[in-house]
Amino acid sequence: MPTQQIRIDLSGWGWYCGITAIALAAGLWQWQMMPPAYDEIFSAVNASAMHPFRTLSYYMLPNNHILFNVLNGLLFGWHQHLVGTGRVLSLLAYVGISLTCFRWLYGLMNSRPFAFIATLCIMFQFATWGMSAQARGYECQLLCGWLAFASLYAFVQRQRGTYMRINALANLAGYALIPSWSYCYMAQLLFVAPYLLWNRHMALRYMRYQAATLACVFLFYLPALCFSGKAALTGNKYVRPAHMSAFLPQFAGLGKNFISHCFSGLAAEGSILSYILFAMPLLLLFTGRKMDRLVTGFYVAIWAGYLVVSLLVRHTPFHRTLIVQFSISMGIVAYTCFVMAGIISTYARRIRMTVMILLFAIPMLSFSIYELRYDRNNVNFGLYGNDVNGIHNGITRDLGIIPAGSTIAFSEESFYCYYHCHRLGYKASRCATGTEEYYIKRTDEPLPPSMAAYSLLQNIYDDHQVYKRN
Repeated sequence: MPTQQIRIDLSGWGWYCGITAIALAAGLWQWQMMPPAYDEIFSAVNASAMHPFRTLSYYMLPNNHILFNVLNGLLFGWHQHLVGTGRVLSLLAYVGISLTCFRWLYGLMNSRPFAFIATLCIMFQFATWGMSAQARGYECQLLCGWLAFASLYAFVQRQRGTYMRINALANLAGYALIPSWSYCYMAQLLFVAPYLLWNRHMALRYMRYQAATLACVFLFYLPALCFSGKAALTGNKYVRPAHMSAFLPQFAGLGKNFISHCFSGLAAEGSILSYILFAMPLLLLFTGRKMDRLVTGFYVAIWAGYLVVSLLVRHTPFHRTLIVQFSISMGIVAYTCFVMAGIISTYARRIRMTVMILLFAIPMLSFSIYELRYDRNNVNFGLYGNDVNGIHNGITRDLGIIPAGSTIAFSEESFYCYYHCHRLGYKASRCATGTEEYYIKRTDEPLPPSMAAYSLLQNIYDDHQVYKRN
């Protein structure tokens, strides 16, 4: 049987070029807003800079975005600024997300201008834009989420093997990036389950691909399981199950926060407007179109997947973990607004386009402008919950007490200072020999016996200490 080919529509190449340019500009804007955060430096120093097998096998706490760090090390291991190269990977993923969203929305709307407007809402969403230039695996996982979602949606409609292969690769990469992909994977299972029960042939094809995917995921994590142990992945405080009495109040409280965060704080946490926006895609059930019912089904599934996995593990994730849910929800809400505006415009045929502009284009563009301005002065708090800019400025200022070109040794936990000293031109080493002129450690770390000849010079910013050899 000949292989069915998927035709890629490139007739609107101007739109794709425009979206690429906007995504690059928005991502670079995010880049210059924030210096490297602790998490970025931790990944670069302790994972990407190491041998690829060590990165694969050493699952340090709280986590290691393994595939992201392996790719960063393999592609850019020769480069000294692995935080910067990691940000490049995320920026490219952001471009890919924007193009994928536009292509999917155009397939639904059959209008490139309106699909472009809806894509802007997704691109500028705080959760999506915020990670667009961060040296972490979240933006790459979001790209996998959109590819998995779009390919599964297409497979249910057309049942082509190519879509299933794209879906399998997206799931494999999603799991390899961060194990929290379980939320997205559960959503896909819940979405496709009714179709598999009804269509046995589809079920067999789907299950073969899933079995192969899960087998590859197991093999990918096998080095980490063998050398780091299961407890490294499941026993740390960020994923350890909580008692149900403690979990349920936190789960309910954070649910309201997640809904508000999904729409970039447009509606206050717990407000009626936030719930209206969140429930809006359910209106698609009443349009009478199968395509809209599929979209609604996936919308329900992505949040049902979050609910099921959270209850199973009795743990509420960070908002960064739900970046896929936030982004896809924003896309589906934008599409719902388009459909509702289209239904209303049918009653004004002579001015239908004017009605669409008034009810869809202008509100969506206004929302995109709002998203661009939302909390931009506190991006570091919104992403990481701490003053990334203040920590960077304080550390780099206080490191000035050390003369340029000095030799400095660092403790295991002072990787943040190590990174900046290396970038500032100091002779930095993480393997202390006792011959270095200075030694930097965290305040709560003991002074090693080999450093007995060093005396405290000064406490510096963010609980670090500088010692000088006597």
